[in-house]
Amino acid sequence: MLSPVLDRAMAGFETALDGVAGHETMRGYRFAAVADGARSLLLMLEEGPYRLRGGGGVLGGGLRDGIIMLGLPDRMAPVPARIAPPPDESFARDMAAQVVQASVRLDAVLLRMSLPLGTVLHLSVGQEIALLQADISRISVEGLDGRRVASGQLGQQGGLRAIRIGGEEIPPG
Repeated sequence: MLSPVLDRAMAGFETALDGVAGHETMRGYRFAAVADGARSLLLMLEEGPYRLRGGGGVLGGGLRDGIIMLGLPDRMAPVPARIAPPPDESFARDMAAQVVQASVRLDAVLLRMSLPLGTVLHLSVGQEIALLQADISRISVEGLDGRRVASGQLGQQGGLRAIRIGGEEIPPG
């Protein structure tokens, strides 16, 4: 909730330090995360020297006042070098060939149902379960994570069971 306020304060802090010797490294900081106590703060901070800066403030026309302490790294972290794309297209072509050949597991879900644990424990091979609410015209195709990636209808192709993928749009999720 306060991140926009803190970001504006840090931008103002930068402006106030313009031209002040020794404060060139105090630029580019913005709100990143909330620490839930001193212990979690210690886990979040990177190892290295820090500069402490503090100041006071009054909010709500004098109803609230307080002190804020900022611990900023002594030096800005070096900017990682950008990796240049390969000069030729062979890498992209080879990667695409590998990805196209990768296998993906999809599950076709006809119906999800709940059964009492006692019933499930007594199921046996070959036992039939009535799927009273199943609708073969509405099959959900899901990835390993259970997220729906397509929908379709149950049918046959060359004597085998098949699913005809429908045109229903699946929202990203």
